[in-house]
Amino acid sequence: MTIPKEDRLFGTKTIWYGSKKVRVSDPTKTIVDILDDPKLVGGMSVVYDIFREYTETKHRDFKILLNYADRINNKTIFKRLGIMIDTKLDDIPVEFRNLNERLSSGYSNFDPATECKFIVEKWKLKVPASWKKEYDRKK
Repeated sequence: MTIPKEDRLFGTKTIWYGSKKVRVSDPTKTIVDILDDPKLVGGMSVVYDIFREYTETKHRDFKILLNYADRINNKTIFKRLGIMIDTKLDDIPVEFRNLNERLSSGYSNFDPATECKFIVEKWKLKVPASWKKEYDRKK
């Protein structure tokens, strides 16, 4: 089920930019948006860099992140998040320990902008060689 565009406009606040009112997403909503559509920032490597920075800020709130991802209703968000955490983080935050329960059964592309030929079964993802290699090394 696709969420109508107007229903995706949450997690924002209004700011003034000169004489114009502009809606700006909060940091957590930004993370969910780029996990939903990695092309917004140039692909999953950039998404990971932004996510890593987010995890080290006072804005980090993993419960809200999961709530926002549920509202977007794209299970690929959880798949991308899961492999990033498994591959790149040493400690899995408690909020993400049951992330695999939120997955759909189909396979998704980890990064739509990259050739993804390898499968990571745990996360139901097709991934590029570099992420598969790093994931396998971390296991």
